[in-house]
Amino acid sequence: MEIKEIKLNMGTTKSKAYVIDSVFSYEEIYSLYGLLLEGPFEYSQMSDGQSDIKNARMSMHLETVDNPLLNLYRAKMDSIIKKLDLGDFQIAEMYVNISDAMSITLPHADRPKDCWTILYYPNYDWDIKYGGQTNFIDNNQEIIASCIPKPGRFLVFRADMLHQATPPTFFSPFKRLTLATKLEPREIQDQGKEDIHAATNTCWE
Repeated sequence: MEIKEIKLNMGTTKSKAYVIDSVFSYEEIYSLYGLLLEGPFEYSQMSDGQSDIKNARMSMHLETVDNPLLNLYRAKMDSIIKKLDLGDFQIAEMYVNISDAMSITLPHADRPKDCWTILYYPNYDWDIKYGGQTNFIDNNQEIIASCIPKPGRFLVFRADMLHQATPPTFFSPFKRLTLATKLEPREIQDQGKEDIHAATNTCWE
């Protein structure tokens, strides 16, 4: 497991993101990609609440799916959480997004600052010319950091960080997949959870 720390200066807020490679073998990456690509995906269209622009994505929720490959993924994710010493968290959401060159994505934050987002890039092959990076954006609407979706890579960041998934370019022979897991503190009770999820459940990335 190789961990690279990225410092994020969002203006009034400072935080860190972690890029993590060498977690899975190539065979595991390929097998998990094949499983996730099978779907079924559902079409979703979301607004940022401030404009008429709509985010159009295909997504698939996996919170309750029991599968050996997904169980392996959850075990690897747990080891990352412990390695980074994030604390005691539970999975609030776990879903796959799939996008192509025609997809529309918007800058967004996922959840309150006491939560975390873990992105996994399942594609077994990727090249810089395929695009698809995840950008972090500061209060001045400047891109301050970017993560290339290399095969088998994890990206971990605090869920209130403004970010945006970019679609793959027309050069890409692949659709872009991301497996997104949203973590919330385990002490959060059922009361009030629906309000948090309704306000932040965008399925953008």
